[in-house]
Amino acid sequence: MTVELSMLVYSALLFLVIILVQAGLAIAQNGLMAQAGSRDSLP
Repeated sequence: MTVELSMLVYSALLFLVIILVQAGLAIAQNGLMAQAGSRDSLP
């Protein structure tokens, strides 16, 4: 695998990890139903 392809794969994996961490922290703070529904009334 070339260096460019390796960096592309690593950056895509990092992107997914960041999204999952943000979603997990939001669910831990507000609850799953608050995150799954309308977020107009979040603090």
